[in-house]
Amino acid sequence: SIAVSSSVFRLRMADASRKNRRRKNDENDVIVIDDDEPMEQLPKRGKNESPEVLELRERLRGTEEKLNKSEEKFQRLCRVAREYELRAEKAESQLDSKRGVLDAMKNQELEKKVSSLENQLEDERKAASKKRSDLSNQLALEQGKTLKGVERENILSLELEKERRQVEEYRMRMTEQSNQLVEER
Repeated sequence: SIAVSSSVFRLRMADASRKNRRRKNDENDVIVIDDDEPMEQLPKRGKNESPEVLELRERLRGTEEKLNKSEEKFQRLCRVAREYELRAEKAESQLDSKRGVLDAMKNQELEKKVSSLENQLEDERKAASKKRSDLSNQLALEQGKTLKGVERENILSLELEKERRQVEEYRMRMTEQSNQLVEER
């Protein structure tokens, strides 16, 4: 004798039907029990079932088919979404690689330009130093020995200061050009 409330029985049957979806149509185990009926021994299932039970079975079968189709569709969509995620990650990785290569190329180009500017600056310093030396020698020849040591130092200091200003102006121009190149990067 089996006695259970209808709600517990329906839950168990729904669980069993989910597990056994592929059963044959004639092997249905669903028996409807009303809570209003007194608890008694359940009748054995017979071949003659009510049309309501048959209709409920058909609706259940249709619902299960829809559920199966929905699950398959959901799984396909999940696979497609994952595939797109992987493609996006790969594209992002390739983009990062390309950016790294471009940055390295820009850095090399910038380093070459800075090096060139530094070489020009050094050449200008050497030229200014040589010019200062030439001017000092020329001044000494023109003035001869008549200039006193202090006067000679003053003249040389003025010439030297003039040369320093010129070198400093050139250095500032080169620094500005270097900064502009860095900003262009």
